[in-house]
Amino acid sequence: MTDYDVIIIGGGPAGTGAAIHLARAGASVLLAEQQKFPRAKLCGEFISPECLGHFARLGVLEGMAGAGGASVSETVFYTRRGTSIAVPSAWFGGGRGGALGLSRAEMDSQLLTRARAAGVEVLEEASFNGLLIDEARRVRGVRLKPSVGDERVISSLVTIDATGRQRVVARRFEREMGLSGDGVAGAVRARPTLVAFKAHL
Repeated sequence: MTDYDVIIIGGGPAGTGAAIHLARAGASVLLAEQQKFPRAKLCGEFISPECLGHFARLGVLEGMAGAGGASVSETVFYTRRGTSIAVPSAWFGGGRGGALGLSRAEMDSQLLTRARAAGVEVLEEASFNGLLIDEARRVRGVRLKPSVGDERVISSLVTIDATGRQRVVARRFEREMGLSGDGVAGAVRARPTLVAFKAHL
C-alpha cells in the first residue's frame, strides 16, 4: 500500500497546477517544496492571456484579480525615434480578454492556497533527498528531509518532477539509473525537432 497516489516535487505554478487538477480528480497528492512561501523568485510578474484560461480552470483567477492584479490591455512598442505601435493583449489570447500584472509572491500564494483547499497536502521547506526505486527500475516514491525532524521515506504510485529547468528529480533518476548523455533521456534532449521562443518586453 502506498502513502499517496502522487508526489509532486516543486511548488511553482506547474507543481501546484498539477496538484489541484489531480486532487480534484480524486487522487491523494503530496506537494513538496524546498522553500518557504512566499519566496523570492525572479519573474516578469506578467500573466499572459494564454494563461488566464488555465488559472480560471484552477479556480484562482478571481482571487488573483481581487488581490491587486492589474489588467494589461495592450503592449506598446516604441522605436528610437518615438514612433509607437500598440498591440492588444487579446491578440495573444485568441481574442479572449487581456493580460494580468501580479507579483510572483501573490500568484504563488493564490495557487498554494487553492491546492490546500482542493485537498493537497503541502510540505514546505522539505529537501528532496532521493528516489525509491524498485527492482524493476520503477520509481515508487521519494525521500524528503523536512527543515525540522528526520528524513521521511514516502511511497507513491506516481512521482512528478515539477522543479523546472533544474530537473532535480530527473537528474537524480538518470544518475541512479546510470544514464548519461548517451542515455535515453540525453538522446531525447539532444535531438529537438521543434524550437520555440517567447519573450515579454
